[in-house]
Amino acid sequence: MRGLLLYFALFFNGFIYYLSLEKTYFEELLIISLVMFTFYIFLGYLYRRGGIVARCLVVIGLILLSFNQVLAITTSLIYQSKFTYGMALSLLNTNWGEAWSMISTMMLAVFLFVVLFTFHYFVVNNIPNYLASSRSTVYIMFLWLLIPLCSMVYYQSKSSVVESRWSAFFRNTMFFNFRTLSQAADERLELSEIRSYKADYSNMILEKQRVKNIVMVIGESARRQNMSLYGYHRLTTPHQDKRKQEMKLYGNLVSQAGITLLSVPMLLSTVAEDNYNLGKSQFGDNILRLANHLNYRTYWLSTQEQGNMYVSTVSNMASFADDTKWFAGYDEILLNEVDKILTERADEHNLIILHINGSHSNACDKYPSEHHVLSSDSSVIDCYDNSVRYTDHILGSIFDKLENHDAALVYLSDHAEKLHNNRFIHSDSKEGTEIPYYIWYSPLVAPELVDKGRIDTLESLRINYYEIARLLGVNTSGIRKNGNIRYLKSDLSVVDYEKLNP
Repeated sequence: MRGLLLYFALFFNGFIYYLSLEKTYFEELLIISLVMFTFYIFLGYLYRRGGIVARCLVVIGLILLSFNQVLAITTSLIYQSKFTYGMALSLLNTNWGEAWSMISTMMLAVFLFVVLFTFHYFVVNNIPNYLASSRSTVYIMFLWLLIPLCSMVYYQSKSSVVESRWSAFFRNTMFFNFRTLSQAADERLELSEIRSYKADYSNMILEKQRVKNIVMVIGESARRQNMSLYGYHRLTTPHQDKRKQEMKLYGNLVSQAGITLLSVPMLLSTVAEDNYNLGKSQFGDNILRLANHLNYRTYWLSTQEQGNMYVSTVSNMASFADDTKWFAGYDEILLNEVDKILTERADEHNLIILHINGSHSNACDKYPSEHHVLSSDSSVIDCYDNSVRYTDHILGSIFDKLENHDAALVYLSDHAEKLHNNRFIHSDSKEGTEIPYYIWYSPLVAPELVDKGRIDTLESLRINYYEIARLLGVNTSGIRKNGNIRYLKSDLSVVDYEKLNP
């Protein structure tokens, strides 16, 4: 009977794990079942053979286990969602008064916690004697700790850039929701570090003219070799093609890194590739803070996910904006917000940053079906090209909105992608860095600020901070020195761009 109870408990815990994740693989369920099995044995062993201290450890373990599962069940029942990064941030930012008030309105969570704790305590207390009392169980009961430690070492070797050790540790434990809490806690600490930086603009020289409305569109995974603006054989950028003579077009510009988490913070700041590892505080000198200093109203509008370990630093950079909004849906959902800002603040100075999904994999779901107009024998290429064309549709709308304003539009991509084995992948390669970059000027921009033409020398995305600063009215002569083109790889090593593979 005790054995059946243990099997039921393992099945129940596997179901909670399945409920908590967007994608769960069969091998993950096997791993978490083995972890839970040995954790129960470990607690049962302590309960049977240990003293008061050991039994206190058992209670603490069961409290943590029950709390983890309450997070999973309540978010699924109330929000029809897994326990998300945003929920973790809200939980960490809650004070005791707010927490107590929230608990009083969520008695279901309290009831579930009591039921789950009682259930797990009953299971531990009824672990079969041959498992809880045998000396041979000592050899397996620490697998609940050994498996997450091995998982942490493995994933840290592959993704140390985006995930801390603690976060990786919780990946395959019975406290799996603590992984999300750990990631959110890391983001809070990073934000505090970035905001501690004191940017000094006292020696800045200002020009008499500046652009009133600056819209910067940060594309995602856009390759310039798939844009007719840059000579691609398919008509993927008709609206941009028509505006080509009104642009300052960079024809040979490369990204500083191959993933969003590294690239976007650098393109928004003065941080060079070789200095990336000197600490996150240096990101405190960024475009948004500079614009705020110059009395621009700043906006961050995004269709990318607000919080996860892959964009945590990006979210922290976005927090410098006066207004931040995240939207679910296709990228064109941002256009109404741009309209609203231009209408309500027509006489003011505005910096609007749009962070779009662009052509991120899977490109097929980045645009509405009615925008699938290019077809061939390759669905992969078709989806990608149609996503580029959909971005062009959005940029065309922005051109039209800015036409009668003193305005400039800056379009760039955080990085490109490499076409490999008939699929697009992030890659530390030259192909994975070849991005579009241009500045378009409306007819109402002061002539002395208009700098049109094509630049075909090799340039780095490091120029973005200084290009935006110039539009903000800052004298950047003698400041913008691109120098040797360097590249920050995904393992945080830095190499000369020319040493990258094609």
